[in-house]
Amino acid sequence: MNWWLGQCGAHLILGPVFGKTGPRIRCAPQLSNSTNDVVLSGRSLSRLFEAGMGGSLRLINLVLADGQIQGTNGRQPNLFDMSGLSGAGQSVEGGGILLSNATLYADGCVFTNCTSIGGDGSEALTLGGASGPGGVAVGGAISAHNSAVLLTNCVLSGNRSFAGLSGTIGIHARQRYYAHGAGAALSAQASVVSVANSTFSDNYATSRGGVIEAVLSDAKVADSIFAGNSVGATAVDSQGGAIAMSDGQMIIRTAHSTETAQGAAAERSLFLLGLPA
Repeated sequence: MNWWLGQCGAHLILGPVFGKTGPRIRCAPQLSNSTNDVVLSGRSLSRLFEAGMGGSLRLINLVLADGQIQGTNGRQPNLFDMSGLSGAGQSVEGGGILLSNATLYADGCVFTNCTSIGGDGSEALTLGGASGPGGVAVGGAISAHNSAVLLTNCVLSGNRSFAGLSGTIGIHARQRYYAHGAGAALSAQASVVSVANSTFSDNYATSRGGVIEAVLSDAKVADSIFAGNSVGATAVDSQGGAIAMSDGQMIIRTAHSTETAQGAAAERSLFLLGLPA
């Protein structure tokens, strides 16, 4: 069993990290440590934290590792239950932390090996039938909706957003395709993001934003390093090995990049701004 320690008002709270969604935060806990020797691990079984309803979460000098959220595969069809046709893989987000109308402050923290995995789509029942699409996967480490994310002196490394694959048409060969997989370190939707003095390395997303995908958001990145992040070469919308921005504002100041893209994605930009949503 993994445990987390927090403070809500004048009360200290000790609780387990359990299930697939992690503890839900609706107050303003602070989890802090003087050095990075305290590890909060989801053991690749569950998300670490979920914050919403105006709550806030403050993390100081902690390691957040192995958070994972995995979508179920689409229901496979059969001749006796037609409702099973074209089952879509489940879409997921926030392998480490999920924010909805909440605030995350992280200072001196390490986010590593957190993963979002979309479910695969079902196979088609007949030759002319449609197969199920794969599930979307965003925010391997952090996913934010209508929220604020402030990261200072942090390291986000080895996080993943793996989109699900579409199904095939029975025994007949057809190319499968990936769904949308983005923002391995951070996915921001209608949110405010501030990043300073942080390092992003070896993060990977199936399609867009190997590090950050921001949609309808305002983001500022200052004095940070991007190294070895990438997007896949097989997704239809593979773009932005480091950052993909859609319909928002992005300010980048003194960002050092040593990115390498993979395969066909090498011809595509590492910082891609101004995409349509």
